[in-house]
Amino acid sequence: MLTVHRSLVESILNYGITAWGLASDYKIEKLQRLQDKCVKTLRGKNSNLPTEQIYETLELLKVKSSVKYQV
Repeated sequence: MLTVHRSLVESILNYGITAWGLASDYKIEKLQRLQDKCVKTLRGKNSNLPTEQIYETLELLKVKSSVKYQV
């Protein structure tokens, strides 16, 4: 599942950073909510971990962190 996330979700987000990387916070938040849903799906419905811990556990960057890293 993590491989699928990295190959589909992260690759699409990273590819579009040049287009939306400097977009308004409102637009970035929409992308973040989408990524949060995908990450929660990775951990399964029974996971009680907060979203922040899921990102740390899976060693994933959130959208804003990814923008900072890529730009």
